Amino acid sequence: MEHILTPKVENVKLVDKFNAKASPLGTLYLTTTHLIFVSNASASAPMAAPPPEPPNPMGEGAGASGGGGATNLGGFVHGGAKKELWILHTLMHTVEKPLLTTSGTQLRILCSHFQSASFIIQRDRDAHDVYLSLMALSKPKEFKDLYCFTYNPTGQVQKSTGWFFHDLDAEYQRMGVPNENWTLCSMNDQHRLCPTYPQKIFIPILASQAIIEGSSRFRSKGRLPVLTYLHKNNAAIVRCAQPLVGISGVRSSYDEKYVECLRKATPRSPFIYVIDTRPAMNAMANRAGGKGYENEKYYENINFSFKGIENIHKMRSSLKAMMTSVANATTMEGFMSELANSSWLKHVKAVLDASVAIKNCILEGKSVIVHCSDGWDRTSQTCALACLMLDGYYRTFQGFQALIEKDWLAFGHKFTDRCGHLDGDPNEVSPNFTQFLDAVWQLTQLSPQLFQFNERYLITIHEHVYSCQYGTFIGNSERERELLGLREKTYSLWGYLTANYDDYTNPLYERSTQMEVMRPTTAPQNIKFWSGLFCRFESGAHTREPIIDLLSVTQNHTTSLEDHGRQLSKTIGQMTSLIANAKATGAMRRMLPTSPSNKPSVTESETSLTSSSSSSTISHPLQMSSNAANADFEHMEKKFTDLKASIMEQCQSSKQRFLGFLSLKLPQSIAGLHSTTPSKVTPPISKEKAIKNDSSQRATSSSPQFIPMSEAEFNSDVVLSKELLEAEIDSVAVDWKSLRSSLTCPCGFRLDDNATTKIHCRRCGCVFCKRCIHRKVPLPGHLSKKPMPLCSTCCKLIDYPTPDSDDEPDEMNALDAFEELNSMT
Repeated sequence: MEHILTPKVENVKLVDKFNAKASPLGTLYLTTTHLIFVSNASASAPMAAPPPEPPNPMGEGAGASGGGGATNLGGFVHGGAKKELWILHTLMHTVEKPLLTTSGTQLRILCSHFQSASFIIQRDRDAHDVYLSLMALSKPKEFKDLYCFTYNPTGQVQKSTGWFFHDLDAEYQRMGVPNENWTLCSMNDQHRLCPTYPQKIFIPILASQAIIEGSSRFRSKGRLPVLTYLHKNNAAIVRCAQPLVGISGVRSSYDEKYVECLRKATPRSPFIYVIDTRPAMNAMANRAGGKGYENEKYYENINFSFKGIENIHKMRSSLKAMMTSVANATTMEGFMSELANSSWLKHVKAVLDASVAIKNCILEGKSVIVHCSDGWDRTSQTCALACLMLDGYYRTFQGFQALIEKDWLAFGHKFTDRCGHLDGDPNEVSPNFTQFLDAVWQLTQLSPQLFQFNERYLITIHEHVYSCQYGTFIGNSERERELLGLREKTYSLWGYLTANYDDYTNPLYERSTQMEVMRPTTAPQNIKFWSGLFCRFESGAHTREPIIDLLSVTQNHTTSLEDHGRQLSKTIGQMTSLIANAKATGAMRRMLPTSPSNKPSVTESETSLTSSSSSSTISHPLQMSSNAANADFEHMEKKFTDLKASIMEQCQSSKQRFLGFLSLKLPQSIAGLHSTTPSKVTPPISKEKAIKNDSSQRATSSSPQFIPMSEAEFNSDVVLSKELLEAEIDSVAVDWKSLRSSLTCPCGFRLDDNATTKIHCRRCGCVFCKRCIHRKVPLPGHLSKKPMPLCSTCCKLIDYPTPDSDDEPDEMNALDAFEELNSMT
């Protein structure tokens, strides 16, 4: 609070750059975590205090990234109500205070996730206080001041969830390491050999301790060549830093012998590739500083080449120029010209080209050594992208997280310096990870069926690299993160993403492609501008109903209906079995759904006496009760049968529309992927850990059909109440409201822009923003009992507590989701 010079400023104008006359007037609030703008409502006075944070204050601002975003940005409200704008301090990249104008002092904010906001404050003193406050709050001096150390969400996963999902040892074991050629080196315990490497590194089994130590001394920052990926043909990707050759051409016999050991670790390989990702001029200039590159005269059996990826300073300037072209775009010619001058797409293509070259070396059966200057920027980009192309596991939810953990976090990409988490040297800031995600997105556009995750998954990761909301990307190395105690003190982004993986599922993904090697064509015409990331907050730059979003909604709707149909099939089978047993034993009274309290009960002896008295011509009350019970059960059975038929018709209709939409709207190369069977459109439903009975096996079926239940699956002693039957029927929405017709969330936030996540409540079928979907809970009408997103009203209707209570977070949701994703891969 000591940095907040003024917590509240009234009569502030939020500038609308497209229509200045529509700029709302309101109140600006400064909290310890957010800058909040609340417009003045026409029917009420301005708020006297900052609005309370919603149940998930981080949720809505993720916009296209889905939940867990770091700001709340959606706030348009119809009917003269209020508009809200929430910006997290740590997302602010630049805070500018131009000169005073006649209308007041302007305050301009540019964010790392590509949002911008401009305010006009009437008093210059107030504007200066806000400016100084934001400068201090947006660039903390110490790690302890970062948001992740105070972030404590309600009703979400526990703090430990996600930190132990990925283990470097397990990842290398998946590759088949250690083996007869590669072994675990213990020389980096406590980071003694190289402080920016993980403690456990894998090296050639032929390398001696002296050779390893000598090679480490001859490499920049001690980053000697170590294994990062082993392909199934035994070709390896090895990463390191540049050698310390210098202008005089210094040699190291240890490093030369070590490179030869690397070559011999690949059986039947006559040479090893060495790829320097830098431009040749840059590498030569580094020799003047005592560094350089390998000389083929001294390193036997190597094939050396440069790949021409520019340094961090060029990339920083390129991104800045590209964002300027987006902000100033008024004509098509101007935008295209400025975009080309920024060279951003050219740089992305250069990264992809180098990654394809590494991939091709591996497919040839030759190992490759990759480095740049210090081996933590361009090396991380190209090695990770090559792994993504070679191994389908890395194109899944869990695999992509494991890839980032390995090639970015464990091997020491300087996230704190490159992302500017703390107040430091601005020349160290560079969008290397943003460029990597852009390159991944380019690959998803070339082969969408190969990726389990969608664009929103990449955008969410990008936002939280800068938001500092989670501790996953804090620190410059594994050693630094251990010293900070991030696992004990902060939440992990992987826990949140895994618990909400339904929001990030790619409906076009085919699991059968996981064994395929990706062979992209990086021709210039295939490299696109990623408007979903760089223009995500630009109104009018996106379609109202994106194709992928429509396909995802159709898939989720169909999956919900199928699950509901299976539950109804089970219930109908139970009822049929109960009725048959009751008719056979004559015990209809025990099977009544409800027992009228105003009628006298009839004893067993009276029943026997009445049945034996066949001479009476008047029907006994028990016989009338039995007839009525039969009629009630027949009516209920007919109701279930009709509903089941209706749901089956809905599922088939949804699938037909889904496939028809694919064939009409998508390119033929994509539409043809799903022209065979509908089962490829809907991913198989994995076994849920919460299901403890035999019916869970039906949830694992990959075929979306209704299977009749056998009598052995039911317990004839189960009593079905009317309330239970109605709960099963009413707990699942058969009809969902379309995205196109959902302009506003019930809370007032606009849903017709790309920066707002739109989620269907599985019970009522209405569309809500992320922060109005309080939690995921199992539904009585679903057989799988998989937690589904519900609005707060529906949570109360099914007697499930909302996050407003003090309940413990539902840890099992994230753990079950992690287990389910592992079963898929």
